[in-house]
Amino acid sequence: MPLIRDSGTLAIRCFKSVEHCADRLTGAAGPVFVAICWVLIVLGGISFVDVIIIHKPLSFLRLIFLPIAILILLNLYSQYYYVIRTPPGNPHSVVEEIKREAPWMIEKGSDREHRGMLADGTWAGEKLRKCGRCLGPKPIRTHHCRVCRSCVLVMDHHCPCQYGCVGLYNQRYFVLFMAWLSVSCWTFAILGYQDFWLSMSYKPAWVAVTPPISFTLIWVLSVALGCAVPMLLVWHIYLISRGETSIEGHDNDYFTTKAKERGVTYINPYDLGSRRHNLEHYFNVGPGRLPYYTLFMPFRYPPSTSGWRFPLHPIALSRRRRNSEVPEDDRYGNVVVGDEDEGELTDDEGGGGGLWSEDQEEAPWT
Repeated sequence: MPLIRDSGTLAIRCFKSVEHCADRLTGAAGPVFVAICWVLIVLGGISFVDVIIIHKPLSFLRLIFLPIAILILLNLYSQYYYVIRTPPGNPHSVVEEIKREAPWMIEKGSDREHRGMLADGTWAGEKLRKCGRCLGPKPIRTHHCRVCRSCVLVMDHHCPCQYGCVGLYNQRYFVLFMAWLSVSCWTFAILGYQDFWLSMSYKPAWVAVTPPISFTLIWVLSVALGCAVPMLLVWHIYLISRGETSIEGHDNDYFTTKAKERGVTYINPYDLGSRRHNLEHYFNVGPGRLPYYTLFMPFRYPPSTSGWRFPLHPIALSRRRRNSEVPEDDRYGNVVVGDEDEGELTDDEGGGGGLWSEDQEEAPWT
């Protein structure tokens, strides 16, 4: 038995070592991926302008399409620039906001009467936890990234192609970049279809500056990305319409299954009740927010939340306003909201770091 136990411990250590090496490799390769992405989209833009726009007879339709093509290219480059240059959002960068606006949210005990909540019930957090890795404050929907070595507000995933995480402050740009990349690829593939066959023929009729072989490779790459990226985009739009991130999607599937086994219905507390409301909240557009046309503008826009307060599902909001005490005759008594009993599955701090206090010892990030 001791031999089996020692072998198991050794195997776990080996897996952990491989995991740490993979994390370090992913972080180190980030700049390389970013450079490759920039080279590809810039070469694609140059080929598009050179072959499809400049070296074509100017017609009325092309004159109309020209500003649209410029808008597509501007959004493609600007959205990717915003993705890689906008920090996803870290809790420790807004600790001063906690001390200034909500010192009562610092949890000292576990009783419900001490859990902070705004009068209108829009503060989704009940406890201000402490991250077991970076020892900083860890609001709800925040996760620690092993590659970035920091907590990320509303973390979706770590993306090597942007050399960082997709989180609260750059998630809009990430989705819009995928959308404009899809549009760019199919625009290039459709309008450059005849030029593609011309580049394959090696005839002297090729007058563009871009070499035929370069145009051929870029066209093939555009078709490939035009098939792959839209599927990823649709998946993210689907998650957004449900009010969840990629990480939360895995957890919510588990909670839904567990709820069915118990004969109850699981509700994601951050699902606002309709797909439209979830999408408007994510992109910060709609009534009382930014105009819809900002989705087509190559500019920066703030998110609809600070990462500490979140609008809730009507049932979740109703329960929080009643201090989560559900009477026996409650018509939603067979509904479980959020991970009330399970805890957060996607936390990887080895059991969590407890609760955060503003008078704690100095953390590694200070």
